[in-house]
Formats: sequence, structure tokens, C-alpha cells
Amino acid sequence: MRAFARSLVLAFLAAGCGRSLEPGTYAFTTGPVRQDSCSVEPAGELPLPDAELEIAGETLRMVFSSSGPFVPGVSGARGEKAFIGRFLPDREVERFIADASFDVVRDMQGISCVAFSHASIEAQVESDTRFAGRLRVDYARRTDAQPGCPPGCVVEVEFVADHEGD
Repeated sequence: MRAFARSLVLAFLAAGCGRSLEPGTYAFTTGPVRQDSCSVEPAGELPLPDAELEIAGETLRMVFSSSGPFVPGVSGARGEKAFIGRFLPDREVERFIADASFDVVRDMQGISCVAFSHASIEAQVESDTRFAGRLRVDYARRTDAQPGCPPGCVVEVEFVADHEGD
């Protein structure tokens, strides 16, 4: 009887770990920039490239690929940017977080500065083919940045991502 009960509990727990979000390519639509302390004149919008989403259990990998910069106006952040994250243990709402770090040259308040960037995504799954949330990129001046560069700045934007296929 104990073996049966243990098997039943394990089956129940495993069933709860399934994620409804489909892997594949997602197209991002962004809203107005919520915060931009980096620019002299903050941008009205921040387009994002498509991303390939892979899911393995509670872990996810989101790879943005772009021939241009990941964030417009930034050099040194071209090509693939892989965000690694996990689903949060909230049973009421399916949510996840993911982040990535990289070095860039960023125009910070009118000065071209070498900066370390930490990009993070917080999102909520709205359906098996859609999630929505916010992208926040924190820039910190590197020690080899030119004099006059501010110590750091932040850009934040809300988005909706829709599944485009496999």
C-alpha cells in the first residue's frame, strides 16, 4: 500500500510541473518605454527582436538573435543574447523570470560609455502561445569607461510576446 501511495504522490507532483507555454519563436511587441535614465531624450519605444524559447521542466532559455543591437542605440550587444531563467512556484498564475549579462558601449546621457549590462525579464503566461511582462536593462559603468560617464542607468519597457511557430 505504501508503494502505491508513494507512486500516486509522485505522479501527482509530476503532473503539476507541466508548463502550458509552448516552446518556439516568439515575436515581441513593446509598449512605451517606462523608464530611461540613460538617454538625454528618452526613446518613445524600444523594439525587440524575435526570440527562440526552449523549455526543460522548470528551466527556460530564451535566445534573442539580431543582426543589429539587442537594444537600439547600443553597440557591442549584437548577435545572440541568451537569457536563462525558471518558472516561479506560484500555483495561481504561471510566471517566469530570466536574465542575461553582457558588455556594451552605451550612449549614457550624451557620452559613449563602456558598460556592464544586466538584462532581466519578468513575465506572466497568458495562454499557451502568449506571455507578457517587462524587460529591464541595468547598465553599470565599467572601470575602463571614459571620464564623465555616469555610474549607471536603467531602461525598462513592457512587452507582449506571441508564438510565431517552431
